Amino acid sequence: MLALAAGILGTLVGFGFFVQAYKLVARRSAKDISYTTFLLISITSLTWVIYGFQINNWPIIIANSVGLLGSLCVIALTIHYNTARNPNPDNSRVESR
Repeated sequence: MLALAAGILGTLVGFGFFVQAYKLVARRSAKDISYTTFLLISITSLTWVIYGFQINNWPIIIANSVGLLGSLCVIALTIHYNTARNPNPDNSRVESR
């Protein structure tokens, strides 16, 4: 029973990243999003997914797969909107004469 509850709650936490992704799309901006944070969350979630497969524990696999997909969506949107905001970072400063 506890494993089932943990799996359900872990999955719900993973869906929280999709809420963040939705806000990124709605605002069309990622200026306040920490790329590093979501990269670390993705690495951690991937590690848990691999571990879940090794011990054949589906609640761990499902919950962390949802979190991994959600955090990767946030990373992709962050890259997209940061690139759209500053398409040429090398020439972002224009010198005046």
